[in-house]
Amino acid sequence: MPYLIVQHPGGRVQQIQLTKSPTVLGRGIGCDLQIIDPKISRRHCQLVEHEGQWYLEDLPSRNQTWMGMQAVDQIVLADGDQFHIGGTYLIFRTEDDPTKLFENSPDWS
Repeated sequence: MPYLIVQHPGGRVQQIQLTKSPTVLGRGIGCDLQIIDPKISRRHCQLVEHEGQWYLEDLPSRNQTWMGMQAVDQIVLADGDQFHIGGTYLIFRTEDDPTKLFENSPDWS
C-alpha cells in the first residue's frame, strides 16, 4: 500500500498510509491529512489514484505545490518522489522494504 513520509515544520516525521483516493492534504479540519503549517492552504493538494497510478494535484493553493524548485499543477508520482507544501516535506513511497525507506532521501537540514 502506498504511503507518505511527512516531515513537519519543526522536524517531526511520520508515516501516513494512503488508504483512499483522493487524499486531500491541507491545514483545514476536513482534510484527510491535516497539516499544521501556516504556509499551506486549507485544501492545498491531493493525491489521486487512477488505474494503478498515483497523481499529485495542486488544488490551486496560494503557495503552490513544489517538486524540487518547480511548482506543479499535476504530476504522476513514482516511488521515492519528493515534494513540499509550505514548510512541510513529503516523500511518496510504494516500496514496503524498510531497508529502502531512506535510500535517496533528501537533505532536509
